[in-house]
Amino acid sequence: SCNDEYHVVDERRYLELSERGAEAGSSLCRLTLLDAGKPDSSKADFWTSLRRYVDGMEKLAASGCGLAAISLGDIYRDGDFGMRKAPAKAYGLYSQAAAFDDYDAYERLYGLMRDGLVERNQDYMDMCALRCTRLGSEALLKETVDSYRAGRLAPFAAEIERYYVPELEESEADDDDGPDDDGRYDAYA
Repeated sequence: SCNDEYHVVDERRYLELSERGAEAGSSLCRLTLLDAGKPDSSKADFWTSLRRYVDGMEKLAASGCGLAAISLGDIYRDGDFGMRKAPAKAYGLYSQAAAFDDYDAYERLYGLMRDGLVERNQDYMDMCALRCTRLGSEALLKETVDSYRAGRLAPFAAEIERYYVPELEESEADDDDGPDDDGRYDAYA
């Protein structure tokens, strides 16, 4: 249960430790503090707090914090907090995080292209999917293999045939098996 002693969070202590971490230069702690002060639309100073929040996120992203770049990209992609949607800004932020080999960033880049929010050529999309798959994401595994089977990504045939085709086939076989390994059927699997 969430009420046991291991799940109790002392919010004040958590923020205190985050402040110490931020003072020591931890981007993750700085991000935690920013998230704790997310703008609240019910408050009178909403627009001021939003600007402060976005400015802080931009500084963190510029300092190389991939999580901040992705979070800020999500805000621009979705138009969160009443902001105007800006897929091009989101793309730039996701690209920044992808430069640090963050597969979440690659997944989001691919999503922008797939959804037609940002236009790039098919080769670029295929390489984005392949890079994401190489980083361990399963989200674009099928797209990588499908691109290969469609005659694209040919220079990477050995890699795709050796690693990703078997992984996809195993994944698809697991989906078709029905009962779980323990013999019980999970209706939500």
